[in-house]
Amino acid sequence: MKKLFSSCLFVLISMTPLHCSVYTIFLPKPQGYYQNNFLRPLHKHQSDRTGQQGIFSSIVSYRNSMKSESIAQALFGSPTLNFTGSEVIGRDPCHDLLADYFGLAPDFQGNLNLKPKLQTVTFDFSYHLDLSNWCESLFLEIAAPLVHTRWNLNACPTSAQRGMFTFPRGYMSANPQPSQNPPPALTPADNTAPTLQEALDGNFSYGDMRTPWRSGIFIFDDQDLTRVADVSFALGADFFHSDYSILQAGLLTIAPAGNKYNPTTNFNPVIGNADRWEFGFILRGSYDYTWHENHTFRFLGMGTFTHPFDIIQRRMFDLKRRGPLSRYMLLKQETLANDVYSYAGQLIHAINFSTRHAQIGCQAQGDFTLQVSYEISRYCIDFGYNFYGRTAETAHLLRRSPPCEVQGNVYAFKGTEGVDYRQYAVNPVTNIVTNEIEPPQALNSAQSATIFSGGPVCFPQNITAPTNTILLTWNSNNNNSNIINQNATTITTSPTYQAPQASNPPCLLSDQDLHLCSGIAPSTEVHTLFMRIGYCGRTCGTDTCASLGVTSEFGRYGIYDALFQWGAWAQITVQF
Repeated sequence: MKKLFSSCLFVLISMTPLHCSVYTIFLPKPQGYYQNNFLRPLHKHQSDRTGQQGIFSSIVSYRNSMKSESIAQALFGSPTLNFTGSEVIGRDPCHDLLADYFGLAPDFQGNLNLKPKLQTVTFDFSYHLDLSNWCESLFLEIAAPLVHTRWNLNACPTSAQRGMFTFPRGYMSANPQPSQNPPPALTPADNTAPTLQEALDGNFSYGDMRTPWRSGIFIFDDQDLTRVADVSFALGADFFHSDYSILQAGLLTIAPAGNKYNPTTNFNPVIGNADRWEFGFILRGSYDYTWHENHTFRFLGMGTFTHPFDIIQRRMFDLKRRGPLSRYMLLKQETLANDVYSYAGQLIHAINFSTRHAQIGCQAQGDFTLQVSYEISRYCIDFGYNFYGRTAETAHLLRRSPPCEVQGNVYAFKGTEGVDYRQYAVNPVTNIVTNEIEPPQALNSAQSATIFSGGPVCFPQNITAPTNTILLTWNSNNNNSNIINQNATTITTSPTYQAPQASNPPCLLSDQDLHLCSGIAPSTEVHTLFMRIGYCGRTCGTDTCASLGVTSEFGRYGIYDALFQWGAWAQITVQF
């Protein structure tokens, strides 16, 4: 088993520094960038009209995600999470999450199937104002999409076998249990989570773990959010225009109006661009080819390039060399006295240690759309392609980053080590175990553990038993009924006997153990194909166009950081 664990750990250590395959955040294309999928003929100043001229566009669109396994792969490394306890025979120490970390019994077996899905309804409003009356060829554009989105992990626990109803003494709590017959009732500290869902909601406490999860909670219901995504302002000019073509360029600023990313739950809804300000420019152009008066081919193109400014946000991070989802490992709090570490009687989840405030940066993001239209009389049909790309985020921890409950504390990896060891008195004449010496002694031993399995003890140091005593750990065959009144030599030579070891020093955590790559959005690219049919009419001096369209969105093949969606929209544009 140790050899298998070492092999798995070697693979993780080899791969982890190179890249991240699992991320704690899922940040799709901002909703405001879907405006470019709805290109209409560019506005031209009509010399035969007087007064202010412009275009008002209103769009309602619906998008529904596809390929849920791609989202699950990006967030969790697999669409199915296997949870098995440390005592399950034949468990896979390279792929099965250690159920013990989640408050589940050591012989628990269960799966969690994940089919993340998100649905979005957007009301896009944009206004193009021609300022040629003030300055030749100048224009101003304002756009603000109102978004309602629903995200759901669609997490379904299956094949759950609860196993034991309690944790063994000394495994999760230094719970004194005197040597008496019958033994006293078990305390809540020994309880295990009754269901996988209860274990993952972040509020279940057990043993010496009393602080609930601050982040990374699994939500089994819909998460709905409604907000304006952002407000964009573009100030530009027509640099060239003729009867058949037009070229426009301008400066663009985007003010955030959506929500900040919140790491409290997994797969948390995001509206906008994670609360970032953006500044950049736009470039657009069109060319018309007309024959037989009523037949026109129109080619339209638009490019948008922005630099998102840095933001300060709370992000979740996994731990280096501990595997994806290692933020859910269990930690021991340690105290230092006389240059020796000892267990402080407190367990916490690594999620509370690894959720930090960080300065998040992103160098650039861009968007390009190409559309071909065919118009006959007042009817039109459009085909288009849109590309969206974003560079990878960067993260820098802030000095005030550690959460309040962990500031000034020292933590080590618990793994499958216990939190105490017990002493049994031995009659020096008969060599018979007579009674348990109370209270149990705190055990500072830590492991080179991963989220998948415990490992060898860090810097093991044998604990010397006082004269006429024997020392046993939680996983020894050491309940009162088969220890008391037995020969000490027989016990200590038994294969099930486990002598406690200390760690000198234990494997302690520091900020250097946070895998910053895991808490950022990677570089991404999104490809969109769309088509539309429409009709344009002229009444009372205004041109009105109504259209319907469908769209299909996909990311890079084999890469899980993009969203696969299909959608449909309806649009009304009024030019006056």
